[in-house]
Amino acid sequence: MEDNLIIVNNKNIQMGWGRKEEIEYLNMSFRCVHVLVFIDDKLILPKFSMNKRKFPNMVTSSAVGHVKKYEDNESAAKRCLWECLGIKKEILKDIGEFNLNYGKSIVFHKVYSTTVKSEKEIEINPIEFQGYTLKSIKEIEGVIKNSSEFMESFKKSFSCLKREKNSISLFNNF
Repeated sequence: MEDNLIIVNNKNIQMGWGRKEEIEYLNMSFRCVHVLVFIDDKLILPKFSMNKRKFPNMVTSSAVGHVKKYEDNESAAKRCLWECLGIKKEILKDIGEFNLNYGKSIVFHKVYSTTVKSEKEIEINPIEFQGYTLKSIKEIEGVIKNSSEFMESFKKSFSCLKREKNSISLFNNF
C-alpha cells in the first residue's frame, strides 16, 4: 500500500492527504524535509540513484523526503534520516525553512541538521542514493553556484545552513 502525503494550501495549512502521484498530477502543494548531516566539519552529500524518476544523478541533502499523513516535520525528518542513511537520532536541530514553486504547486521545505561521529554510522539506501561524498562548507561554496548537479532544494537548504552559521557562529572552520 502506498503512503499518503500531507496536502497543504498556499499558506502551508494542512488540507488533507493523498497519494504522491495524485498530488503531483493535480498540482497540489505539500511538505518536504531535509536533514544536513555532518561528520566533523564535512557535510554528507548523496547523489540520487540513476533509477529515480525525478532528479536522477542529482546531489541533494544528506536525507530528504516527504511528510506523510499523521507526521509532523520533525518526525518525518527522523524517518527520512533512518530510511536514507540508516541513522537514528532523537534530536535534530531546526535550521530553517523555505518554499519552492514546482509548476502550480508550492512545496514547503523544513531543514534540520545533525552530526554523526564517523562514516561507520552510515548505511546508505541504494534504492535512494548511488553514493555520497563528504565536503566542507568552503568546498561546497566553491562549486555550488556554477554547478548544475546540485538540486535547487539543496541549494536552498545550504542557504539555511549558512544563515544559521552566521547567526550563531556554530562553525569555526569555514
